[in-house]
Amino acid sequence: TDGDRIVVNKLSYRLHEVNRGDVVVFRRAMSQPDGINELIKRVIALPGETVEVVDGRVYVDGGLLLEPYLTARDSTGGFALPPGCIGTPDSINRCTVPDDHVFVMGDNRRNSKDSRLFGPVAESATVGRALLRECPPGDPRPPSPAPRRGTLRPAPRPPRGRPPGPPRRPPAAARPPPWPPGR
Repeated sequence: TDGDRIVVNKLSYRLHEVNRGDVVVFRRAMSQPDGINELIKRVIALPGETVEVVDGRVYVDGGLLLEPYLTARDSTGGFALPPGCIGTPDSINRCTVPDDHVFVMGDNRRNSKDSRLFGPVAESATVGRALLRECPPGDPRPPSPAPRRGTLRPAPRPPRGRPPGPPRRPPAAARPPPWPPGR
């Protein structure tokens, strides 16, 4: 939102690679007439991966991207092949990310200018990873913590209760005596 301040970790990507789900600040490839030359967006796909939008849902290499940070009624709009994507010109809603680039999208999908419009972002254009959002003075919202990450496929849920295996018999002292007595 206007007036928000973002705390950015500029050292992070010198120590490790960009990860899917990271919220990154990056420099736009060309100076913009609106004067906004740095953007903040979420990494959706990494180099060599194919991102696709089908029925408002995002898929990466065929797996559904679970995005808990989006509101339930949010849906992702499609796109024509943006510049810099690997694919045929008639590709609709699909982009294979070239080496040393990432595909980014804003969390406000309906109003976001992102890789669906301007194509994948060079990793070298990444300024850093967003850690915290501070609101302007007088704003009642508290600072927000590090953003949550999306996952590609749901992890299998652990079984409830005790782990699978043969039934356990209680120790002899804890077992009730046979009934009727004497048998």
